[in-house]
Amino acid sequence: MALMAKLADLKAALDIASDDSGQDAKLTTCLEWAASLIEEHLGRDLFYAAAADAVAEVFDGDTWQLKLRRFPVTELTSVKLAYDHDFEAATALVENEDFTLDARRGLIRKLLVGTRWPDLPRCLEVLVGGGYLDPLAEPILGVAAFPPKFQAAAVLQAVELYKRGDEPGTKVDFNAGITGVGAGTAPPIDVLPIVRSLLASEKR
Repeated sequence: MALMAKLADLKAALDIASDDSGQDAKLTTCLEWAASLIEEHLGRDLFYAAAADAVAEVFDGDTWQLKLRRFPVTELTSVKLAYDHDFEAATALVENEDFTLDARRGLIRKLLVGTRWPDLPRCLEVLVGGGYLDPLAEPILGVAAFPPKFQAAAVLQAVELYKRGDEPGTKVDFNAGITGVGAGTAPPIDVLPIVRSLLASEKR
């Protein structure tokens, strides 16, 4: 899995020598878990996926604005309105004629001010590529790596997960990854308050 922050930065935060690889698997799992918790908290798909690999997002109508899970948007393939939910047969709407795209904030807005899309359930389908790259991934033209505040948040959350994994009763199985949480005596693991504050403006 791609990571939101560098393993080296997590090691530095935990005062683990950069050349000490003895806990790399455990630390990597902490970073993966931290990213999963942050994505869930923000209600977003943060990791980059090209439109060809991304899952289409489907929306109810009766709105003038669609809030995408995957952004910043780097590629817009289609926005479709299907009264019968047959998106394959539906004709794609036209950007700057039917809607506008705010790629940075992941917002699609109906172009005609004061109007809304039809009041129908799951009648709009959007297929976009976007998100951020792992800070150590090969660069892709037009795609940004995770901004510093995301990387810092991931490290802070991973430090907490690492420390809690050593506490009796937490039932954290690092070999099983994020599925390895049992019904221990510790409270459920959640996003840290400092992480919530750091990423407050990024919540969907």
